[in-house]
Amino acid sequence: MPPLDHEFVRAVARAADRPAAPLAAGPDEEPAGVPHRALARRVKTLVAAYRSPDSALHGSSRAVAAAMTHLRALRAAQTTTGLFAGGDNVQSPPDSAFTVNDVCDAHVLAAGAGPELDEVTAVLAEIAGAASGSLLTGGIHTPNHRWELSAALARLHRSFPDDRLLDRVEEWLAEGVDIDAEGLYSERSANYAAHVSNPSLLLLADVLGRADLRDAVERNLATTLDLIRPDGTVETVHSRRQDQNQRYPLAPYLPHYRLLAIRTGRGDFSRAARLAAAGGIDDPDLLAESILTPDLCRELPAPAPEALPRETYFSTARLAARASATAHTVVHGGSDVPEHRRIRSGLAVNPTFLRLFAGDAVLDAVRLSRGFFDLG
Repeated sequence: MPPLDHEFVRAVARAADRPAAPLAAGPDEEPAGVPHRALARRVKTLVAAYRSPDSALHGSSRAVAAAMTHLRALRAAQTTTGLFAGGDNVQSPPDSAFTVNDVCDAHVLAAGAGPELDEVTAVLAEIAGAASGSLLTGGIHTPNHRWELSAALARLHRSFPDDRLLDRVEEWLAEGVDIDAEGLYSERSANYAAHVSNPSLLLLADVLGRADLRDAVERNLATTLDLIRPDGTVETVHSRRQDQNQRYPLAPYLPHYRLLAIRTGRGDFSRAARLAAAGGIDDPDLLAESILTPDLCRELPAPAPEALPRETYFSTARLAARASATAHTVVHGGSDVPEHRRIRSGLAVNPTFLRLFAGDAVLDAVRLSRGFFDLG
């Protein structure tokens, strides 16, 4: 294996300390109004900081006390069904799965890490156990929710083995990963690929020993290389989700490009990982990820130079991209309206059909507009 990347390790510890240190400074301060997903994420970050020798909170009893304060608030948000109140959807299995994923990761970080974390470990186990029944039987709202929910079930099994959990994961996986021949997930969303589908499938690949799931992520990351724009963002005009009208940074892809670059030796992924970190590392969750997945802390392989000029056409999304040393052009003709005859959530409806980057000059959007006039 490559040697440790000490600079990366220190950077992720600093990123975690930025939000964790103020929480530890007031460990008894009640987190009023904080949603359940944020509560669980804070607990995980605090426990990771306690564990990390590179964190200013390493071994801090105040970090543990702050984690317990947040755990009490999280347990209070858990209903009799084991699902959580509040957030985008009330008592929703997939919304609760996001929280349970962090709860289970925090449990792995806390378990066996010393007697000071015994109470934290016990409460995390209690919260996870209460949620497992509803996650076993619950449904979903969107395609990516299948993988978030499956990842939560796999994490529950990792800490609290139960064959029923794995059986349910296999039922979801039997539907097939919703990725097309060109490496785009069905929602074609950079946001949901980076935050849900890719991390969930990588977790499932590791827990279940499913190389095919890792291969799906690798295909999506390889496709995303052709969607990276000169400003370091990822093209979203073809997305079927809310990000189709937004600039989306490459930074959330950092752990996935980094992990697969290290595990496969791919220089193009190494180049993307370096680009994703070029603006600094600000994600506090990366510290926990680096402890749970030590491969992330290894040095990246040598980056491969970008091949220019390059032309790509994604037939499923009807998106063409051309990159050269002087310009980057995107042409999109992929509205879903002609096929589905309606505009609604989950369909690509952005009227932008052209973008052009040429040095400091940016033509952000050329749009097609159809008007209706009353001539009578």
